[in-house]
Amino acid sequence: MRRSLASLFRIASRAGFLAVALFLGLIFWYLPSLLNFDAFRPELTDFLEKTFHCKVLVGNVTGQLVPAPGLMVQHVVFLEDMKAPSVLASINGVRLELSLRALLEKQLQIRTIRFLRPRFIVHRRQTSSGETQWTSLHLPAAEPSGKNEALQEWLIRNGTVELWDHTTSPTAKWVADQFNGSFQVHPQKGALAGKAARLGPRAILDIHYDGSAAFPVQAHLNDIELSAVQSLVHLNLPLFGGTADSLMKVRIHPSLEIRTTLDQPSGAGHAEMVAQADSHGHWTWSAEGKDAVLKGTSFWIPEWSAKTDNQTITAYARAQTHEGAMAEATWTQPAASKEAALEVTVSSVTLRQILEIFRPTSKPLTTAPRGYGSWLIDEGSMKATVRDGDSLDVQECGIDAQGMHLDVTGHFDLAKMPAGRQARIQGTLQNIPTDFFIESFFVPPSPLTGTGQVNFALTFPLSGDWVKGLNGTLQVDIDNGILRALKTIYRIMTVLNLGNYLRLRLPQVTAQGIVFESIMGHLLFQNGVLSSEDLFLKSSNMNVGAKGSVDIPGKRVQTTLRLEMFRFLEDILRDVPITHWIFKKPNKIFLPLVVVVEGPWDNLEIH
Repeated sequence: MRRSLASLFRIASRAGFLAVALFLGLIFWYLPSLLNFDAFRPELTDFLEKTFHCKVLVGNVTGQLVPAPGLMVQHVVFLEDMKAPSVLASINGVRLELSLRALLEKQLQIRTIRFLRPRFIVHRRQTSSGETQWTSLHLPAAEPSGKNEALQEWLIRNGTVELWDHTTSPTAKWVADQFNGSFQVHPQKGALAGKAARLGPRAILDIHYDGSAAFPVQAHLNDIELSAVQSLVHLNLPLFGGTADSLMKVRIHPSLEIRTTLDQPSGAGHAEMVAQADSHGHWTWSAEGKDAVLKGTSFWIPEWSAKTDNQTITAYARAQTHEGAMAEATWTQPAASKEAALEVTVSSVTLRQILEIFRPTSKPLTTAPRGYGSWLIDEGSMKATVRDGDSLDVQECGIDAQGMHLDVTGHFDLAKMPAGRQARIQGTLQNIPTDFFIESFFVPPSPLTGTGQVNFALTFPLSGDWVKGLNGTLQVDIDNGILRALKTIYRIMTVLNLGNYLRLRLPQVTAQGIVFESIMGHLLFQNGVLSSEDLFLKSSNMNVGAKGSVDIPGKRVQTTLRLEMFRFLEDILRDVPITHWIFKKPNKIFLPLVVVVEGPWDNLEIH
């Protein structure tokens, strides 16, 4: 009985002790918060303004005893020191740990500042002179004397960092959150880490500061999305994507200098950039990289470089494939201009490999076995002007491909919505192997052979339905070929043409079509419909005139042919002085046989 009473007494005494301790703890915890310390607000405001070098608005001030004696401010706002200030930081709660020895001496000395759920805002602006200006909250400086001498540490818990880009309209905002870290005032060292969701779902930002280092600020960025980084710096390079790691070093004095390295072995490769600002705020930068892989293409870039000074921005890149194709590009832009000169040279590259870089949506009209994508460009060069990123004006362009030579100039829209992008080109295509050219776009065999030349002036949309919007003119000249049509009529005409016998030539009774010396005429494209009024085929046995249209998107033909049935008689009458005037026109056909060809081009009807 006595043992049970003793046990009960021990339990009751321990429970009572815990209750009293809990009660006292609650008193010590909540009692300071019930006390008003607003009398310290002017002195506290002055301290924060001198520490962070900006205007400060301080809310209600209460006290705290645990975990250390100090003050608690419910809300603090840091502002720029100017007439129309922007917010640099907004903190829900600020705890200031005081020096106990100084309190006993009736002095207010703050040892530690703890920001709870702070919101830091970095502003990016453009001055009237076009220079970029950054504004943010300053770090606490180590003062040799005064009240700031007691400040030892600045702590941040669960903070966010926002970047407001005022150079865009509306203002663009990027947010990084869940930041935690500390800053030692007197050694001027600190670290801050958090998530940068704006740079990727797994992006981590780890910032270290060492005031005694040559580059005090070092920021490690892990698993950042390159597409997000491009939007931040106003770039658009869709050929680079995925995640990468980066290291940024920043030096503020004697002049601002930023050094950045980026590593992505399976994509952007290794890149280094150095940016410097002089005393007037003018920036110069240089960058170089190697072993970059262009996503979705056959190319990789063994080397590239770019730099700028107060006068010019220049960039150079060399790309190649494992099959030996090569492309080089040079970009030159005056610093104060919105126009840039672009020069490109290529060799041993297929047209498909070029199109992969620009990601076109256009496709061949049919599933031709060859397709124009397989054309091999032996050599090519281009000189163009890029105007404010909105258009590309080609002043010179020469290409040798598949034995053909192309000279072209033109204008290409770049910045409009895809549905409104247009291209306007004009030039000459020479030495065209007609059958190869046609079979690259249509199902073989080609209905026409020979070697041709085309002068063209065309406009078309830069979209998948470019053929439906194709407009313009062509002047065609094809020599020494065969039109694989009307072969029976042509064979008969070769037998009836007495001129063959007089010239000791045998009739071409095995011809596979109309053997011609030339085809000449003017063609007109209107929304993908090809038409002509003066197309003329010249042959030693039977001349042919054509008038009509070919609807390429609709795959239909509506053409009227005028066949020369009396070539020998016309040759005689052409040499007679009296009847010579009848054939004064070079493309005149005497008593022609009119043939109408119409219908779908896979089921033509001939009348």
